[in-house]
Amino acid sequence: MKQGKDIIGSVLIYTLFLVNIALVMAVVILNIGNEIFNNVEYQNIIRNLSWNIAYKQKLAFKYLKSLNGNGSGEVDNISCPTLITMSGTTSSGVISSSIFYSWGISYCSGTYMGNDIFLYFKEDFSWFTWATYQTSYVNLLSGIGQTPFSDSDTTLISFNPNDLQGIDNLDDDFNNDDYKVTWGSWVYYPSNYEDDDILGRKVIYSYISPWIWYTNIFWNNTKMMNIIKNNTNNNDPLNLKIADVGTGVLYLDINKSFSLQLVKFDRSAFEDFWELHPLQLIEKINQWATIWYVQNDGSISTWWLEKTGNEYIFDFKNNDYALFLLNYSTWTLFFNLKGYTDFWTGIYINPIDDSNFQLIKFLGSDIIIDSEKRYLYDQFEIVSAK
Repeated sequence: MKQGKDIIGSVLIYTLFLVNIALVMAVVILNIGNEIFNNVEYQNIIRNLSWNIAYKQKLAFKYLKSLNGNGSGEVDNISCPTLITMSGTTSSGVISSSIFYSWGISYCSGTYMGNDIFLYFKEDFSWFTWATYQTSYVNLLSGIGQTPFSDSDTTLISFNPNDLQGIDNLDDDFNNDDYKVTWGSWVYYPSNYEDDDILGRKVIYSYISPWIWYTNIFWNNTKMMNIIKNNTNNNDPLNLKIADVGTGVLYLDINKSFSLQLVKFDRSAFEDFWELHPLQLIEKINQWATIWYVQNDGSISTWWLEKTGNEYIFDFKNNDYALFLLNYSTWTLFFNLKGYTDFWTGIYINPIDDSNFQLIKFLGSDIIIDSEKRYLYDQFEIVSAK
């Protein structure tokens, strides 16, 4: 009987030993499973960050290049007449005109007897098509001084066509496609007009699919601001570089329902340890499609397109910020983002350097908020030919 007990005890000890081995193996398998899962999750995050940056770059280059290919180049075929004779039945006089631009066209304008006169160019800027005065117009293609206006004094307009050949040193259509706000060698247009060549550096736009969690649409940091600062095409007095703005506001135009998250990060933590450490988080969920400024509570104001006084003031000089949007609709969301100072001055906010004669540089950045609400990021430069 004693021997039988020994056998039973040995079997029990062996069974416990096998159970312990099984438990150890289960722990090992579980650890391996977690490691594999974390590795897969990490690889997915890296892949998504790279894809997001490539997508941002694609849209930024597409928009910038289209704006610098939609004009006629440097064309100075005609200028505005500076000696215009206006002669009517009872009154006459000599006036001057200057070039202006509005509603997508350039034209010449002067004032006679307290009323504006407008002269409009042909499409190729080789001559004028017609002139308007006191709601009446005359055809200038058939000749100058041939037909009077139908105003009460039957005024006739005339000027010397020999004085109109390229003497104003301005691009005739205000769109010379040289990546600058100006024409030629930094010649500024009248009335502080800005060539649309620069809009790709002032506007960020993109599309967001429904229900894919928060998408990063903006992130300023020192490296991002340096590429804007080093772009010599941004050296104009009509706009400010983002690094020089201490009291700015952000304008959003969003066409679908959305949620917004605004995060202020610790700049020192990022520059010293490459960590995104949030100092402030503002979230406003489920907003309707809207337009205008980001407010203190994360909403977008719609107070008749005027400032409410509750705008979130961005101190880009001293702080890093990120904006995230979540598309709450069942359709693709479109947005565009701009920045302004408190004096309505535009801000260069897109990290593009197009000052090189042949190349364009874009500093791509993206942040993903993972399942543990950590802010994971990537940032690298992409270069393209002009």
